[in-house]
Amino acid sequence: MAGSTITLTTQRKKKPIEAKVLTTEVQTLAGADVWGRAAFGRSWLRSLFGASPLLLAPMASISIFITLAEYEGSLSLFAHAVKEHGFWTICAQYGPHLTTKGIAAVICWVGLQALLYCFLPGEQHQGQLTPAGYLLSYKTNGLSAWIVTHLLYALLCWFGILDPGFIPRNWSSLVAAMNLAGLVISALAVVKAYVMPTHPEDRKFSGSFLYDLFMGIELNPRLGDKFDLKLFTNGRAGMMVWTLIDFSNMAYQYQNQGYVEPSLILVTALQTIYVLDFFVNESWYLRTIDVKFDHYGFYLSWGCFCFLPTTYTIQGQYLGLYPSSPSTPYLAFFFALGVAGYILFRSVNHQKEVVRRTGGKCTIWGKPAECIVASYRTSDGRQHRSLLSCSGWWGWSRHANYVGDLILSFCSCALVGSTSAVVWTYAVYMTVLLVHRCMRDEKSCSVKYGAAWTEYCKRVPWRLIPGICFASHIASPIVLQAVPVLAMGLTHRHHDAVLEFPGYTAGGGFAGTSGESSSFRHGFFNETIEFVEMILGNGDVMRASREEYEDLLYGAAGAAGTLVCQDNCCEKVDVDYVDGILYSKDYGVVITGKLTNSKPSDSPVRTSNNAGDPWFYLHVTEQTDSLPPSAPVAEYIPLGEYLLWCDRAAFWVACQGYTYFKIVPFNRFFRGLLDDYLRPGYRTVHFTQ
Repeated sequence: MAGSTITLTTQRKKKPIEAKVLTTEVQTLAGADVWGRAAFGRSWLRSLFGASPLLLAPMASISIFITLAEYEGSLSLFAHAVKEHGFWTICAQYGPHLTTKGIAAVICWVGLQALLYCFLPGEQHQGQLTPAGYLLSYKTNGLSAWIVTHLLYALLCWFGILDPGFIPRNWSSLVAAMNLAGLVISALAVVKAYVMPTHPEDRKFSGSFLYDLFMGIELNPRLGDKFDLKLFTNGRAGMMVWTLIDFSNMAYQYQNQGYVEPSLILVTALQTIYVLDFFVNESWYLRTIDVKFDHYGFYLSWGCFCFLPTTYTIQGQYLGLYPSSPSTPYLAFFFALGVAGYILFRSVNHQKEVVRRTGGKCTIWGKPAECIVASYRTSDGRQHRSLLSCSGWWGWSRHANYVGDLILSFCSCALVGSTSAVVWTYAVYMTVLLVHRCMRDEKSCSVKYGAAWTEYCKRVPWRLIPGICFASHIASPIVLQAVPVLAMGLTHRHHDAVLEFPGYTAGGGFAGTSGESSSFRHGFFNETIEFVEMILGNGDVMRASREEYEDLLYGAAGAAGTLVCQDNCCEKVDVDYVDGILYSKDYGVVITGKLTNSKPSDSPVRTSNNAGDPWFYLHVTEQTDSLPPSAPVAEYIPLGEYLLWCDRAAFWVACQGYTYFKIVPFNRFFRGLLDDYLRPGYRTVHFTQ
C-alpha cells in the first residue's frame, strides 16, 4: 500500500507573505465587479432548498391557524396532538377550509386594491438603479388607498352591509384562500418571467426551477408600464390588510364581550402607527432590500399575500379569541417603549433620506454630515455614485434602523401579556429576518461598493447594536512572502481548503468562502494581502493592489479558479507533497510529505478518518503547539487518509462550531457521532461551488 510520510513543522511567521497568483479566468474578471449579478449552476442542494419552503411555509401558516383556533394558542398542546394523531389528520380536521366565500373575499380585496392602485392620484417617485441600469418610476398613492379602504370598511359596517367581525369569523376560509392566492401568483410570476419579462436583463436564473419558483426570476415585474407587482403585492395586498385585520378583531372582541381590552387597543395602535408610517413614507420602500435585490417569486408573493396577514397579526388574533389584559403600568411601559422604537426607526431613516436628498450637504445632530463617496458599476457599463453616511445613527451602527424595528416588534408581542410561544412568533420572525437581512446587506454592499465599503466598516465597526452583537473587525493586511520550501510547478485546484506551499494557492478564488484559507480569523482572504501578481490573457504580468489596478485586485479575488505561480525555493526534490495550515497571525504549520512503501516497525500508522481518530486539524495543533519554531514531527499516514483529511470535521469548521455549541461535549465520542453530518456537508459545499 502506498503511503506518505508527513513532516509537521511549525512556522512562526516573522515576516509577511506574498501571494503570486496566475489566473486562468481572465475573461470572467472583467465582469467580476458588476454589482447585482449572480450566475448559478444546477445543484440538487439548491433545488432542495427551493422546494423546502414551498411546502414548509404553508404548513407553518396552517399550524399557527390550528394552534390559535383549536389549542388556545398553545404550541405544546398542538405538538402533542400532532404526535398522537399525525399532522395531516389534525390538518384535515381542524385546518383552514377553502370556501366560495373565502375565495370571493380575496378576489374582491385584490380587485379593490388594484383599482385604487391604478386610479387614485399619487406622486411619482423613482426607485434605485437596477443591476441592468434601469431607473424605474412608481406611483405612490398608498396613504390615499389606506384611507379610502378603511373609510369604505367603516361605511359598509355602519350601514349593515358588512359584519365588522367578518375577518375573524371567516378566518378559516380566508387563510385557505390566501394560501392558494400566494401559490397561484408565484407560479404565474415564473411563467411571466419566461413568456413576457418586463426587463429581461434583470432576470436571474439559477438552473433550478424550484429555486427560481421560490426566490423569483424577475426583479421588477410589471403589468404594462405602470402596474408594479412588487409594490402592489407588499403595499396593497399585504400591509393594507394588516390594520384591517386588527380593527376587525377589535370589533369581534367587542361583539363577544361588550368592550375592547386595553391590550388589544394598544397593540392595534402601535401597529397602525407602523403601517401608516409605511404609506406616509412609501417612497422610502423603493430603496429597501425588497425592491433593490429580492426577485419576485414565492418568497415575496406568498409572503405578502399569506404570511404577512396571518403572522404579523397573531397578537390581534390571539386577543380576539382569548381576551386578556395585563396591568396598566405594564401596558404603559411597553407601549412607550414601542413608540420609542418607532421614533428610532423613523429618525434613522430620515437621516439617511436627508443625506441622500442633499448629496451629503446637510447637518446631522448639529454637525456637518460625514460621508464616504462610493461608486459602483451596473451591467450596462455605467459608473454610478452613492454616499455612505457616517453621521448620526449611521455612525453609531451600520443598521440602526433594524434596531428600532426589532424594539417595535418585540413590544407588539409583549403588549399581549402572554407567555404563549405563538404570540411571540412575529418578534422571533422579525429577529431572524432582520439579522439575515443585515448579513445580506453587508454582502451586497461589499460587492457593490468594494473598497469604499471596507473603509465604511472601519469607521463604523458595529453592524447592529454597539457593544452587544455583530461587531466586524478588520485586521491589518498580511503581506504573503515566499518561504524556502519545495517547488511543485503549476498547480490547479477546484476548491480551497488551506494555503498551499510554495506560492500559496488561494484555491478557487480567494474571497468569500475562500476566507477559510485563514480560518476567517483575519477577514476575507483579499483583505489579508497587500498585492497579487497575475498573468493576463495577452501575456502581460500585472501587479494589482489597492493603489494600482484595484479592479483587478478585487476581480482576482472573485476568480473561479487560480493557478499558482511557483518558484524553486529549495533543493529538496525528494519531497512529494507540500501543504500547510494557518492557525493565527503568528502560528502556522508547514506539512511536507514523501511517498514510501515501507516504514519503521516501531512507528505506528497514523489515521484520521475513523470515528475514534482525532480530527486532523486538532491533531496537528496538539503535535506542534508546544514545539519550538521549525521543530519537525514525523508520522506515517496512508495516502488515502492524507488526501481526504479535510473531509472529516469539515476541516476547521467543526472546531469553530464548538465555540458556539458548548452544550455538546468536546470529546472523541461526540465528534465521531458528527461524522455522518459533517462529511456530506463539507462535500456539498464544494460540490455546489
